[in-house]
Amino acid sequence: MSEPTVAPAAPSSGEARGPGVPAALSREDQRAALLVWLVVVDAVVLTGNVLHSLAPGSGLLTDREAWNGNTDGSYAEMLGHAQLLLAVAILAVLWRRRGGAIYGAWALLLAVVVADDFLRIHETAGSWAAVTFGLPGPGGLRAQDVGELGVWAALGLVLGSVVVVAHLRSPDHRDVTWTLARLLLVLAAFAVVVDMMGSAVARFLEFSALRMTTFLETTGELGAMSLILLGVHQMMLRPTAPPGSTNQV
Repeated sequence: MSEPTVAPAAPSSGEARGPGVPAALSREDQRAALLVWLVVVDAVVLTGNVLHSLAPGSGLLTDREAWNGNTDGSYAEMLGHAQLLLAVAILAVLWRRRGGAIYGAWALLLAVVVADDFLRIHETAGSWAAVTFGLPGPGGLRAQDVGELGVWAALGLVLGSVVVVAHLRSPDHRDVTWTLARLLLVLAAFAVVVDMMGSAVARFLEFSALRMTTFLETTGELGAMSLILLGVHQMMLRPTAPPGSTNQV
């Protein structure tokens, strides 16, 4: 009697697949590669920001105003936008492959965050609201600052409602909300809270202290966007769980 033929086992991640075929990166290697890439790129941009602030007119490449993280269209801002858009693309793919509505809801929310920042929606609408409704400027804030806070609150209410509904309809993917909600709060802490606090006390700060506040805001925002991309990338690497196995309230 001939012995049964045993099919060869498929190569695992990180294991060579044959002559001339490179080994696939393991999940850990992919995660580490993205982390290293983000740390290096963020460090380069933030270092350029510091050099631009400390050595203006020095003839260095960092003389360009785009290195100023407090400038619209700065390198730090564009890098952050690119990271969030990549996260949006991954979430859209996960929505299509896994079917959880929560992936689509978070993709929409992050896309609106990028669009709002890139198109200056909160600034334009905030200025309009300040003039139209005669908003006050309490606590050292400008009337436009109050208008911008109102615009952010309105956007947050609408998009938050979409996320809550999708969260309730996605019992097997609710960990997505817990992960991204925490990271979004970190981003909001720097993009909104630190920004508004800096605006409120700017008149009382010396130039060096104001510069440090601006750098803190830039670093925090960029770091939070990098963490969002890392979190979404981790979701992509995680194997799909059986229905009902990750049912979190």
